[in-house]
Amino acid sequence: MLKASVILLTIVTLGIQSLVASPASLTTYFKTDSEYVQAEFGTVLPPEAIKPYLAKLRHAASADPEWFRNYSDSIQADEPIPYHEKLGLTKEEYDEYRALWNQRTFKKLKRVDLRLEKKKDDTWMIRATGPGFPIQALTFSADFQTITSPNGTLKRSADISSSQNALLRAWSGAEWVLESKGSISDTRENFAIGKQANNKTGYLLYRMQEISSTGRKLYDNQILLQFPLKK
Repeated sequence: MLKASVILLTIVTLGIQSLVASPASLTTYFKTDSEYVQAEFGTVLPPEAIKPYLAKLRHAASADPEWFRNYSDSIQADEPIPYHEKLGLTKEEYDEYRALWNQRTFKKLKRVDLRLEKKKDDTWMIRATGPGFPIQALTFSADFQTITSPNGTLKRSADISSSQNALLRAWSGAEWVLESKGSISDTRENFAIGKQANNKTGYLLYRMQEISSTGRKLYDNQILLQFPLKK
């Protein structure tokens, strides 16, 4: 499941997913071979005041990692962990933490231009500038059910349907996943695209990770883009 932010990796993950993957087409979000769409590369951040609360949550996770892992697995993905006395926060502190979480905003870091292009063999690509450039290495099949990358083939996963409490708030979309296990390291690659519940803003997310056999991150590139939906 794709993770969109490095700020709350132990607290929040991305994507509440349904059980069935429906057909997905990038033409839902972009016009074909038209002018570039101006997207924003950035990250989602809560106010700075949330840091002391996150520190306590991370301390709770390190103090009893097995309990924290089991407790976290029971919650909806991409949402703040529910209150528990073992989190190291009083109920009042937890309520303050949630209030700060609700103030999270998308912080624009750079502009990225996007354009959906159809190739001669009926496959597709997304041309992207700046920090979105790695997306250009992806080739989408004619029916958008698979994506070919230099690492292999990403296949359609379950649909994304997140609630208002999720990192990107309420949004829905499609996701493709590649998981490859090697003798020295494992590779995980994700691509997701979707739209906010208001149907005005689209999201494009890409992440490529390489993790050693000992669990150490060797490489982790994350791209989060928001863009206006086509009219």
